[in-house]
Amino acid sequence: MRNLLLFILFSFYYNATYSQGLRQDFTIRQKSEFVPLDKLVGEHYEIIYAKNNLELAKVVLAIANENTTKIENLLGYRLSGKIEIRLFQNPLAFAVSKNTLSNYLNIQQNSGGSTVIVQNKFDVVFDGNRESLLSQIRGGIEHALLYEMLFGGTVQEKIKYASLMQLPNWFVKGLVDYIAKPWNAQDDDNLRDLILSNEKFQINDLQPELQALIGKNIWIYMSLLKGESAFQRILYLVRLTRKIENATYFVFNWNTSEMIKEWHQFVLGSYAKDQKRKLPQLSEKTELNNGTIKAVIKSNEQYYLHVLSKNQSCVFQYNISTKIALRIKPSSKIKSDLIPIYCSDGTGGFYELSISNHTYNLSHYNGVKWNTLKWTVQLDYINSFQYHPKTKTFLVAGMLKSDNVLITSKEGENGQIELMNPQHIINPIWHQSGNRILVSIQGYDIKTNNFNYDVYELYLKDHQGSTLINYTNTNLENEISPTYYGSKGISYLSDKNGIVNSY
Repeated sequence: MRNLLLFILFSFYYNATYSQGLRQDFTIRQKSEFVPLDKLVGEHYEIIYAKNNLELAKVVLAIANENTTKIENLLGYRLSGKIEIRLFQNPLAFAVSKNTLSNYLNIQQNSGGSTVIVQNKFDVVFDGNRESLLSQIRGGIEHALLYEMLFGGTVQEKIKYASLMQLPNWFVKGLVDYIAKPWNAQDDDNLRDLILSNEKFQINDLQPELQALIGKNIWIYMSLLKGESAFQRILYLVRLTRKIENATYFVFNWNTSEMIKEWHQFVLGSYAKDQKRKLPQLSEKTELNNGTIKAVIKSNEQYYLHVLSKNQSCVFQYNISTKIALRIKPSSKIKSDLIPIYCSDGTGGFYELSISNHTYNLSHYNGVKWNTLKWTVQLDYINSFQYHPKTKTFLVAGMLKSDNVLITSKEGENGQIELMNPQHIINPIWHQSGNRILVSIQGYDIKTNNFNYDVYELYLKDHQGSTLINYTNTNLENEISPTYYGSKGISYLSDKNGIVNSY
């Protein structure tokens, strides 16, 4: 009863504060300038965005509309109302926003754990990466649909059913992550490390992110056994009986503990066959500073590891033969959403680009010592950067206001914008000559009302303009991760057939 009264009081406070301070609390503050907001309204979604980001808001709305039916079909549930999406143009805008109600989830504690009661709204923070954008949107939609399905659409229904149903984090968050982002190498490395280093463990005793990772893989295991069509039956039975035990028994003829035991034996057998790796993997847990590997840099024959432990950033030089890592830079405090990015210098060292007080700082490690360099490229957000040792030129992809840009910059010189586009520019890569760039660019086709990525090649012409050629020019598929092979060959990954194409 006490928790119920607290929740009702919070609801009154939330509604009063939200209606009174929408303009103030939602204002995105970036570089000490308040940005006016606008709203883009669709059939199922309302996108709240900074007025100079209309094109990005259209992309988010298009992606949300495109993925709604797919998620509804998987869950076996139709969206009954509108979902509000609050769009931030980059992590910096999100970090410095003055939205005092950015944590809009109310958590009701009970003896079985925490049940999250959500409003139909979520944040999307664009970081220049399309896969991250897709992941956030899919996860947000699925999260809203799942809770509306299980707990009801009104606040009263949420309170009523939350007191009856106690769902573990691995079940709910695992399904959200399953839909939001496909299983990848990073997930696999994290799970392998957990399974092989812990012979026995209780899921509920693990950190929430590890519970979600395990849950994501359990949903994959369940789909392997019965197919994704079984998800509707599982969720329907959970909604009907308010217990996971009943759902797993009727679908798999196992209770939940037996199913988790079968899953554990399955993944343990799979990972036991592959325990030897010479080079540490991204996001692998390591004893180095008791942290996680965020970047592996190969430069000539040298390897370096960037390790993040809580809010401490460290860099190590790694010897593949001896597996000994030597720290080459003292630990420094850092915000987890603004970690440094790295690129090889091609001669055995590397460059580090970090941010502090909204200012980018460039450092170089030549294999022996560190040097601070002049950096004149000014962007709101930098997604990636590379260095061409022959031309001594940086290639930087990022955002400037509401535009995506591609910039080249000589060491110590002002950057030159080579390409500007309101849509996404991802995965740029240098040609070995240094005068050509391969990149994926998102476009919009009016006839098909569809957004898709095509592979382009950009020819640089020394301040006399550049030539942009579309090599794929498709309307209904995405070509991403382009790369050069040999002197003329080009390859890329197509999401239509899931294989590498080349020409």
